[in-house]
Amino acid sequence: MKKEETYKKSSASWENFEKLQDASRISWSKSKADIWTAMDAKLGETVVETKVKRLPVFQYAAAAVFVFLIGVTGVLRFYTEKIETQGGEHLTVNLPDGSVVKLNAESNFKYYPYWWKIERKMTMNGEAFFDVEKGNKFVVKSSNGKTRVLGTSFNIYSRENDYRVNCITGKVQVKVSKNKVVLLPNQQAILNQLGNIEIKKEMKKEASIEWIDGNFYFTSVPLDEVVAEIERQYGVKVWNEVSKKLNYTGNYSRDFEVEEVLSIVSKSLGVKYVKKQEGEYQIIQNE
Repeated sequence: MKKEETYKKSSASWENFEKLQDASRISWSKSKADIWTAMDAKLGETVVETKVKRLPVFQYAAAAVFVFLIGVTGVLRFYTEKIETQGGEHLTVNLPDGSVVKLNAESNFKYYPYWWKIERKMTMNGEAFFDVEKGNKFVVKSSNGKTRVLGTSFNIYSRENDYRVNCITGKVQVKVSKNKVVLLPNQQAILNQLGNIEIKKEMKKEASIEWIDGNFYFTSVPLDEVVAEIERQYGVKVWNEVSKKLNYTGNYSRDFEVEEVLSIVSKSLGVKYVKKQEGEYQIIQNE
């Protein structure tokens, strides 16, 4: 009996072992391709949920308004208008605050029209007369210096290294580098050869702004400067072929033709002019 029981147990154990082997063979009977296909199917069933956080509509609107305001402010602040005149041209310009600028020939200025009520500031070159309305400070910058006022009238001449400011009414502050002066009516500030400001008192205000009415006065002025002014006022070209040391004292009006003016200037200096071609002249020595 014991041998039979032992045999039966052995037989049962063997059968169980064979079943385990069969099960093992079944589970590994799939090919690699089938296994990967099954895995891909499982992965494809995986869903990843993401949440997008949306800002409230009013925050978007506020951001859009902010960007818009920044853009508009930039346009208002930096939009520039340039006014300029050509040879033989004078121009009167009314500024946004009611101030008036009278621009001489071959002159220009730039300013910010949309920002003018906040800051009255401009740059200019050439010659201009300013009649300024009262208000916040009014600043005119040029390559040579800065003029600063509140409400007054004044004339600025700024060409190359020549810089002159005439106070007509009120008070005018003129600054060049670290030098600063305050002008009263009928005073003139000039830039000397050392780069410093000098004040000339009791200047005739009419003489400094006569150009507005087309009248030009010269007192011992080098001929080259007189010729340059003639070129500007008439839009012509004049070559000075005589001594550079000649100085002219006299006056002329724009009502005269350019050849009349050249004749007046030449005769007073003992020289003459010749016409080269239309719009071009030459000042030479008398033969």
